[in-house]
Amino acid sequence: TTTGAKTFAGAVGGRTPLGSLATAPGGTTAINGGAVRTSGDQSYGGNVTLGAGTTFNSSAGNIAFGGTLNSVGANRVASIAAAGSVSFNGAVGAVMPLSTLLAQAGGDLNLGGNIAVNGAGDSIVLVAGGAFLNPTSRTLSPGTGRWLVYSPDPSLDDRNLAYAFKQYNAIYGVTPVAGAGNGVLYSLVVEIDPTLGGSASRTYDSTLTAPTASLTLGQSGAQDNDVVTLGIAAASYDTRHVGIGKAVTANVGIVSAVSDTGAPVYGYTLANSTASANVGEILARPITVTAQTDTKIYDGNDGSVIAPQITSGSLAGADGSSFSQTFDTKNVGTGKRLRAAGLVSDGNGGANYNVTFVDDNTGAITARALTISATGQNKPYDGGVGATVTLGDDRVSGDVLNTSYLLAEFNNKNAGNTKPVTVTGIGLTGTDALNYTFNTTANTTADITPRALTIGATAQNKTYDGNRSATVALNDDRVAGDVLTTNYTLAQFDNKNVGTTNQVDVTGINLTGVDAGNYTFNTTAAASADITARALTIGATAQNKTYDGNRT
Repeated sequence: TTTGAKTFAGAVGGRTPLGSLATAPGGTTAINGGAVRTSGDQSYGGNVTLGAGTTFNSSAGNIAFGGTLNSVGANRVASIAAAGSVSFNGAVGAVMPLSTLLAQAGGDLNLGGNIAVNGAGDSIVLVAGGAFLNPTSRTLSPGTGRWLVYSPDPSLDDRNLAYAFKQYNAIYGVTPVAGAGNGVLYSLVVEIDPTLGGSASRTYDSTLTAPTASLTLGQSGAQDNDVVTLGIAAASYDTRHVGIGKAVTANVGIVSAVSDTGAPVYGYTLANSTASANVGEILARPITVTAQTDTKIYDGNDGSVIAPQITSGSLAGADGSSFSQTFDTKNVGTGKRLRAAGLVSDGNGGANYNVTFVDDNTGAITARALTISATGQNKPYDGGVGATVTLGDDRVSGDVLNTSYLLAEFNNKNAGNTKPVTVTGIGLTGTDALNYTFNTTANTTADITPRALTIGATAQNKTYDGNRSATVALNDDRVAGDVLTTNYTLAQFDNKNVGTTNQVDVTGINLTGVDAGNYTFNTTAAASADITARALTIGATAQNKTYDGNRT
């Protein structure tokens, strides 16, 4: 402990630190040796001048300047470090500014006087391990450089300084200084915890992307009346499907941070880079599906091969659809209604869409050309051209149709194979008849087989003549009006003798005439007739004799 004016020409505690150092008020202490080291407190009661760049260090105590601190000569650098507090109770550099000043306190750093330096760069650096206290609003004048004040937490400080920027999560000597100009820096780690509000509503588009215009962000965690502005980079729904009260997650970023005086603030981070809330709504996507005109030939069903079209709105993303249309009925007609129907394949049973179906009333179904065919039935020759046929057709399976005809005729009456048959007066009735046009005539073939002609014989009775020859009259069962001639080559009784109903055999029967080719016939026949006894006349021729006296 010293009193009065003192001069330290050499380093103080250069080899072994002093336990403590105290100077009494009223005198000036000139420190010219470049260093003062103590393990305990350093207390300067009067003014202090520095004749050289000087380091003050107290490894376990406090350092307090009760008077002024000035430089003697130019470019004097002061570096002060105390495990405890550092106090400037008088002006620093008011008479002769220091070049730079670095003061580091493990405890509070008290500013009781103005500080002025004339250096460049970070010319005044004050580092408080406890609070930075400037209750009387002392000033810092950094020359051509800037001043930086470090402390743990702004809520502990009594700052009273006009700064150009503020920075959190900043440790002296470790963290790069983010701002320009004079600044206050805090080791406090500050995190903003965002919350999501507002609303996010849109029409379904098959994506998870949520609109952000109506979303709002709340927050907690801002310090020292700072104003932190958050922004939403993007937002997404929990699912891409239609719904209300949907979970929305927003990607949040810090847009800006300023102090209550408008100075930029650095060092804020987000506790969470996202914020979620059930504020989402996805509305069904409206589309209009319109049936398209179609004309087809009747096919027995109401289907249409034309696909309806989306005439308003569109499908989103990779969504697909299975739209089809049908006629109002299967039947022939014009101005028929076509109805659209179907589903959207959207992974949600089509619920992501509000589909409006619009009918078309210009459809047409034209009659189907029905081919009615005939199959002729063979017949035996009957002298006429009439034929019998069976009708067939190529109707649509299941349709109810009845076919008929008025007349079927061979080309002529004569027997023959595959003879042409003409069918006329074909008609069509039945439930589905009006859905067809049809042919009213048809052609086919059939056979007229020769008729089996039975030729019979009627034998004539005769008087016994000693032979078997007989005379017969032939008859047959020809078709009335046919021109036929029958004859035979031989007719004989079975014997020459007299008898009744004697059998007569006729052979060599033959058939001629215009219509003979239409018949088959028997070449033999049997009949019966009588051979009556012949009247025998017996005559006598007497022989002459010589008289003999009797009549014989």
